[in-house]
Amino acid sequence: EIFRELALTVTLSLFASLVTSLTLIPMMASKLIVLKREKNIEKSGQNLYRRFVTVYRRGLKWSLRRPYIILASGLVIFALCISSLYFVGAEYFPEMDRGEFTITANFPPGTILAETEKVSSNIESLVISLPDIELLHSAINSGRATITVLTKGSKQGGRNTAEIADQARGLLQDIAGVDIDVSVSSMMTSSFGNSPISISIQGKDLKILEQISNDFVEIVSRIEGTRMVASGLSTGVPEVEITVNRYKASQYGLTTAQIANTVRSLMNGKTVTRYRLDGTEIDVNIIGQEQLRSSVSKLRQLMIMTPLGTTVPLLEVAEIQEVVGPQSINREGQIRVAQVTSQIFLKDLNTISNEIRNELAKYQMPAGYSYEVGGEFSEMVKALKDLSQALLLSVLLVYMVLASQFESLLYPFIIMFAVPLSFSGGALGLFLTGKALSVPAMIGAMILAGVVVNDAIVLIDYINNRRERGEKRLEAIINAGAIRLRPILITTLTTVLGLIPLALGLGEGSEALAPMAITVIFGLSLATLLTLVFIPVVYLLIDNVSFFRRRLP
Repeated sequence: EIFRELALTVTLSLFASLVTSLTLIPMMASKLIVLKREKNIEKSGQNLYRRFVTVYRRGLKWSLRRPYIILASGLVIFALCISSLYFVGAEYFPEMDRGEFTITANFPPGTILAETEKVSSNIESLVISLPDIELLHSAINSGRATITVLTKGSKQGGRNTAEIADQARGLLQDIAGVDIDVSVSSMMTSSFGNSPISISIQGKDLKILEQISNDFVEIVSRIEGTRMVASGLSTGVPEVEITVNRYKASQYGLTTAQIANTVRSLMNGKTVTRYRLDGTEIDVNIIGQEQLRSSVSKLRQLMIMTPLGTTVPLLEVAEIQEVVGPQSINREGQIRVAQVTSQIFLKDLNTISNEIRNELAKYQMPAGYSYEVGGEFSEMVKALKDLSQALLLSVLLVYMVLASQFESLLYPFIIMFAVPLSFSGGALGLFLTGKALSVPAMIGAMILAGVVVNDAIVLIDYINNRRERGEKRLEAIINAGAIRLRPILITTLTTVLGLIPLALGLGEGSEALAPMAITVIFGLSLATLLTLVFIPVVYLLIDNVSFFRRRLP
């Protein structure tokens, strides 16, 4: 969904380019291009290119004499480049420096507004002392303070916002009695509403869930790269729990509903009638005496009216105790769920998630309880799986188009060797630039699948044309490579140079598309260099096999 417009733009622009190249460009060439012959004058650029062609011809001849060495070298290069993906890690989307992070301070229940404001002012004074801070905005109530911090950001010459936020965490961790969370604003997190790491713990008993979640918080906190690990089962609010003894209540002719209504009327009041005044109706609410609602001991003495007209104290028919109740109860599939979340810092999402999964696998879960690692990690796994299927489909479609145009299954098979070469180049590019495998990088691989075959198509088609004119096979391969060298280099250079600004991450939000540009640049560059040598060698080997098959009876 995110890259649909990109795909449509590339597709429609290439179609328009095809129409233009078949109509407008030939007409303009016939009218505007004038060839001039200059005797005994050769430009230095032409001399340099001719020397390059001479070197290329010699290298191609050497390679064609040793096809198995070139084939083995190409396979080794492919294996080494693809294996570099193990070291780059994986993430859902690259972090984009928006120059903003949020500090959320949660106070104990019952904290007065003045105390909240005092602590919030202390937090503001500590944060504003950090370098590269431009603006603070605070929203305060009696239980929570939310402070939005705007930074210069790396785009304006300041430090990375994630580094500033991590420094702020260190400053604020010593503030006692307040639960402080520091989170960096991310476009993907705000769009999908997930923390980078989110662990869902499922079970029935809230107390057991709380114990497991606390253990998980401790385990995750020990893993390098995790920050602000927290449990979703926050400290609840004090409340009075009344458990009706149904057997005793039935002896007095009372039901649970009757007792509950009496307590509700005492605490919240009950509307008994409406008073009309000048056309306006006013509810008349009767509420219990303040002294009965002032303490638990007084509440136990609340008199309950029985159907027989007598009264009985509440403590005779119910057990009353003070407990701490949960602020909220979350369920998935009718099962209670506790969430443990964590931010990450200076490590890729896949590496941290795998380390968390390995550590949690050692934890002995009680019977009937389970957990699942989700958050952005689950989104990443799903996205990479879907994009891998789309990538295979794109490769298949490219092969089908080539097979229909060449009217052969053999030559498109040779051309498709350029695709894995480009993938290895893209993997090498991510490794050299320190970028993790992500959704944009996979989109870049899909683009490569349709782009890199162009050079191989030009080369193989021209080899066949020269052979049809009567040239011998080796001569046709060498001459086709030398003649098609210029257009192959030109198309590669124009694409690479056009993507360099995007790969450098220039402009706001460009971090998201930088992996895609890097994948295309390195993949196309390596595939072009190898196509000029590797594809002719593969052509020669497969043609040998085809020749021997034709000779068989």
